[in-house]
Amino acid sequence: LSIRRQRQMCIRDSIKKDLTQEQLAENMDVSQNYLACIECGRQNMSLAKVLELSQALGINIENLLRFS
Repeated sequence: LSIRRQRQMCIRDSIKKDLTQEQLAENMDVSQNYLACIECGRQNMSLAKVLELSQALGINIENLLRFS
């Protein structure tokens, strides 16, 4: 999977785990629109935001950066 696809899946998984896109955006200090654009593949994330995403989701950053 591509990194972009992995991030999309992680964001979708977070929503399934009772964390709304709005809550995730608030935890990451970004707009809900920004997260929606990432989830749809229209926006890229900086490495700093990938780290924030991993922390907000409680997962290891390596899971977001894995190329397999």
